[in-house]
Amino acid sequence: MPTLTVFLNGEQVGTLEQASTTRFSYSEQWLTKSEPFPLSLSMPLRPGLQTQRATLAWVEGLLPSSWEVRSRLAEAGGVKLTNPVALLGTVGLDCPGAVQVCEERAATEITEQQGSLEPVDDGWIEGRLEALAEDASSWYLADERWSLGGGQAKFPLYRSADGAWSRAHGSQPTTHIFKPGVRGVRLLALNEHICLSALGKVGLLVARTEYLRFGALSATVVERFDRHRQQDGTVVREHQEDCCQALGSTVAYETSGGPSATQICDVLRTEAVDDSGKRFAEALVAGYLLGATDGHARNYSIKLWPGGTRLAPLYDVASALPYERDPFNPLASRKIAMAICGERVIGAVTSAHWEKWAKLNRIDPAWLMDRIHVLATTLPAAIEDSFAQLDSDDDTLSLRSRLLPAIEKNCARALSV
Repeated sequence: MPTLTVFLNGEQVGTLEQASTTRFSYSEQWLTKSEPFPLSLSMPLRPGLQTQRATLAWVEGLLPSSWEVRSRLAEAGGVKLTNPVALLGTVGLDCPGAVQVCEERAATEITEQQGSLEPVDDGWIEGRLEALAEDASSWYLADERWSLGGGQAKFPLYRSADGAWSRAHGSQPTTHIFKPGVRGVRLLALNEHICLSALGKVGLLVARTEYLRFGALSATVVERFDRHRQQDGTVVREHQEDCCQALGSTVAYETSGGPSATQICDVLRTEAVDDSGKRFAEALVAGYLLGATDGHARNYSIKLWPGGTRLAPLYDVASALPYERDPFNPLASRKIAMAICGERVIGAVTSAHWEKWAKLNRIDPAWLMDRIHVLATTLPAAIEDSFAQLDSDDDTLSLRSRLLPAIEKNCARALSV
């Protein structure tokens, strides 16, 4: 297949191709600039080919994990389903972080930032949500060139300063992601908004969300933390990668060989320029208290820029506590994705586990135990306040009746063990 050119904010970083292996190499122009920074922490700044493992992990993190979605992309783009580089080449004009990817012959579309906006109204958004409700693999429309990772159905739009929505074409960056939830997991979108809103209220850095209704349908709308609007209204991409990409892993879940909490702590301790290690520890505690069982490495991200790195705002946090137990569904299980000193069952992680984990990861145990106490004491009220900010309709009342008591119980148990 043709070689793909990789850009960060319109500046060429290197080339990507799929031959006998998946290969990426930095351009000399990028390596010799005044303040280069890596495309991924798993791909250090040096001449020559990066490792197959790290390159494939980076590519995989930019693409939907759903094989049904990928199959549609492959068919529409006339490429092989088993070739992730070719898939990325069909949708790479607006990727996670500051990344844009295209064939060399089409590079001017990125270097000259050729893009446009197509206004859409609430009726159009309702129709898009309805299409996803009927077919969760219908992420893309035929003319779209954006890419997002993960398995949940979603689509991005651009929001103007006055609140109007538009589809983004070409190299125009999107600003928000619409997430209607997962079929069979009732009110998951509302669940995610409530959990992230509550975490923000207790002082954690989170992606900003809104729970919005469009006609008969609703979605959690996430403001992209990898986008920044300047004073003149221009939207600029900010680079980030998920922790699977940072650690060169194509596997998300620790139980299947994916990164552990300790491995993420090691990266943050080595690379971060702030207290990201402590913020990650807080995030683990908060996720445990909320019963957020799907907190695997792909659901944590790291921001990269010339001055260093730091943990990105939290996202994709939803509680499994309102749902019936299902050992085959991580969104309804009773086990957290990353173990705390070997224990992952909700209700079984004790202060002894947390203290041991803190020492292992060079975090002050006294500080962590204090944070556990503060978070377990304040989270239930933050959950209640987040519900209070929404209309008291059947959905919010139903989820509140199942979620709030379960979190109160889990927090009380955490304070007693």
